[in-house]
Parts: sequence; C-alpha cells; structure tokens
Amino acid sequence: MAAYLLARVRCGFQKPSWLQAYLIFQVADLVQGLVFEAMAHMGIRNQWLRHLIQPVILVGMLAVVYKIRPGSNRRRWYFVGMAGTGLAAAVTGYFINGIAFRNALFTSTQSLIYLTISVLEMRHLLLSENEKRMGASPEFWLYAALLTYASGTLLFNASSNYFLQTLPPHLILIPWVVVGLVHATYHILMAKVFLCPTPTSS
Repeated sequence: MAAYLLARVRCGFQKPSWLQAYLIFQVADLVQGLVFEAMAHMGIRNQWLRHLIQPVILVGMLAVVYKIRPGSNRRRWYFVGMAGTGLAAAVTGYFINGIAFRNALFTSTQSLIYLTISVLEMRHLLLSENEKRMGASPEFWLYAALLTYASGTLLFNASSNYFLQTLPPHLILIPWVVVGLVHATYHILMAKVFLCPTPTSS
C-alpha cells in the first residue's frame, strides 16, 4: 500500500490497464490478513476462515494474471481450468485435513499453479518483441513474485501439518520463520509492480 501511495504522489510510474484489478486484489489480501491477525491475537481459531478465503485469493490472482494478456478462448479456459483445480483441491483438502489444520492439499496445489503460470508467463515475456528492459516491466515483477512464493513455499505447504504434529514446542517456529522470509520477499516484489518508471524515449 505504501508503494501504491508513493506511485500516486510521484509521477512517472507505469499504470498498465490491469493495475486497478491488481490494486483491488492487494487490498482484499490486506484485509483478510488483518482479519486473520486480529482473530489470532484474540485467541479465536481462524483456520476455518482460511479454508474459505484462500481459494478466493487464488481466483483473484489468476484473474489479475489473465487480464495482463487476455488472449484467446483457449487461454481463458486454461485459466478457468486452473481455478477449477484449485477449488477442487480446496474442497478435497477440507475433508482430508479437517477444519482445525491447514489445508495442505490446497496450499500445495496453489503453489504448483503459481509456479506453472509464473514460468509460462515469464517465458512469454522473454520471447515477446517488447524492447523494454525486463526490470522496467511491471509484469516481470509480478511473475517474479509468484515464482518466489511458489518455489519457496511448496515444500512447506505440503509438510506444514506434519510440522504442527511432530515438532517440539521449542522448534515449532523455525519453519514458520523461514517461510515468513519467503513471504516478505514476495510482498517486496509485489510492491515493485507499482514502482516501475515509465520508459523515456531516446
């Protein structure tokens, strides 16, 4: 949000057509994060809410990535299929993990989906005829954020419930601290999307 406000105050940053959808996604993600934190500090279990909200966040991110390059009906159905796969994993994971534990099946599937789309979209960006420097492209930073998140959290998401059930109390925070650093890097890269200077003509 600080990066967005800075981009609003100062001129000269890129504002692609999909940036508004991206901002809406970021605000929604911020609100759900604040709700989860408030519930945790009040001693209220919040895993049931995560089971409901996280699939919505996945669909929102897929919608943002699709708006960057809408393309053909085939591409549209490709994204619909990924969203459907994520929702199916969310429902199945609910019955496997129950309401009290993290939905490991869904979060692992989400990481795989993000890994797939970030690699494919980054490849398209690299092969495009666009002459902009890669580091000046908002799309590049979004795909880099997704790639960082997906690769950094995949193993954690698959094994987080195992950690909860087996690690002793004095070690339980270690995997969460590590994945927290991945999340911090992810959000820094997401903020960079708002702060790509408009290319100047030669």
